[in-house]
Amino acid sequence: MHVSWQCFTWKKSCLFLSEKCQGINVVENGYLKSDKRTFNLKEEILYVCHAGFVTPEGQELGHTQCKESGWTPPPKCISEYVKGCGAPPEIPSGIIVGGSVEHYQHGATKQYECNSEFKLVGSKEIECIDGQWSSPPSCIEMPCGSVPKVANAQFEGRKKESYEPGETVRYQCGPGFQIVGSPEIFCRKGNWTSPSTSPFCRGMGSTSK
Repeated sequence: MHVSWQCFTWKKSCLFLSEKCQGINVVENGYLKSDKRTFNLKEEILYVCHAGFVTPEGQELGHTQCKESGWTPPPKCISEYVKGCGAPPEIPSGIIVGGSVEHYQHGATKQYECNSEFKLVGSKEIECIDGQWSSPPSCIEMPCGSVPKVANAQFEGRKKESYEPGETVRYQCGPGFQIVGSPEIFCRKGNWTSPSTSPFCRGMGSTSK
C-alpha cells in the first residue's frame, strides 16, 4: 500500500487521504500557470503575480511544491512598493543559516542557529516586514548538570539537577583531608570548569601528589 496524501490549501497540511494533491484554488494578487485539478507529491505549480506585485524573492514568477507537510513555500504575491530590508541582524554565539545578502524583499524570512554549547531562546525565524526585521532570537549558554563528585568531600549549598551559567560550587574536604587545587568550580558553556587543577582531597599525612 502506498502512502497517500491530499492537499486542500497551501495553509493546511496534506492529509492522509489519496495519492493526489488538489490544486490551489486562489493565489491572492496572482494566478496559477496551470488549470490542473490534481497533482502528484513533489510536483510543482508555477504562479504569476499581477502587475505591481512580486514574490517574496522580488520576482514576477514563483513556484510551490506539493509536499507531505503542505504546499511549500506557500504562494505569495506582495506589493512591490513596500519597503525591503537590509541584511538580517547578527546575534552573539549564533549564525544566520545559509548566510545573508545586503537586500531582502518584504515577506522574506531567515533562520538562525546557535553555536555548540549554546541554546536558542525565541523564534528561530525572522521576517522582513515593510523595511524592518522581526525580533531575532538570542543564544545563551547551556546550563550544567549535577556537580561532579570528589572523593572524601562534599560541596556547599543545595543539590540541584541543573545549574545556570556562572554559578559556582565550593567543595569542603572531610576530617583528616585537605583540599588540593582550587576548592571552587564554576559552570561555563554547559561544563564544570576550575580556575586551576580539578580539586581533590588528600589525606593530611599523605605526601603523594
